[in-house]
Amino acid sequence: MERDRESCWQEYYCDCYDVSVVGSDVVYSEGPVLDLIDTLLKLCGSQTTVFIAGELRNDAVLEYFLEAAMKVFVVGRVEQSEWHPDYRSPRVVMYIMVRK
Repeated sequence: MERDRESCWQEYYCDCYDVSVVGSDVVYSEGPVLDLIDTLLKLCGSQTTVFIAGELRNDAVLEYFLEAAMKVFVVGRVEQSEWHPDYRSPRVVMYIMVRK
C-alpha cells in the first residue's frame, strides 16, 4: 500500500526524545482529519507535545477534529492571554495535545 510505504520513516523513530510537533492551518476540511490524527499518533511518543494552530473557519470541521483527537489525545486550548500580543486574534485558536 502506498500510504504504508510513505510512512517507512517510522521505523527510524525513537521514543527517547522530548519532541514537539507543530501544525498550522492543518484543520480545514473533514476529509483529511482522520489521516491527520493517524499521522500525529505515528509521530508522537510518550514525551511528545503537539501544537495545532489555525484560523477559525468552520465550526463543524473543528468540532469533528476535536472529537477525533480527544479519543487518543489529551487536548487543551492555549488561551490567547498566553500568546505574544502581536499574534493574538479572535479568529485564531491554538491547541496543545499529548497522547493519552
